Amino acid sequence: MGGRLRVIVTGGAPLSADTQAFAETAFGAAVTPGYGLTETCGIVSANGLCGAGRPGATCGGPVRTVRVRLASCPSLADRDGRPYLASDALDEAGRPCFGRGEVCHSHETVVRIPPISTFSTNMALPL
Repeated sequence: MGGRLRVIVTGGAPLSADTQAFAETAFGAAVTPGYGLTETCGIVSANGLCGAGRPGATCGGPVRTVRVRLASCPSLADRDGRPYLASDALDEAGRPCFGRGEVCHSHETVVRIPPISTFSTNMALPL
C-alpha cells in the first residue's frame, strides 16, 4: 500500500481474531471494527485506534454525531420464548449483557422520507 495505509476499518460482520491478525500483518496497518448502515448515516460506531490491534475487539461506541438507544421488542422472542427487553441482564446463552432489543439510532444525515427522527434497524440483539 505504499506505506501510507495506517488504519483499516471493517464492518458488515464480526471479524475473527485470526482474520484481524492476518490483515494487520498483510497490510502493515492497524485493523479496527466498526458498525453502520448504508441506508442512513454510514457509520454509527467505531472502536477507534484503541481497538486496533486487539483481536476480538468490539465495534466501539457511537461516533459523536450519532445517538443510539436500545428499544425493547416484546413481540419478538428468543428460542426460549423470552421477549427481547432493553432491561435484560443476560443474553440467550445466560451471559451478562447490557440489555437486548432493537438498535435505534438518529443522526443528522438519516434519510427522512417520510420525516423520521430515529431509524429502527429491525435487528434484535444483545448488547
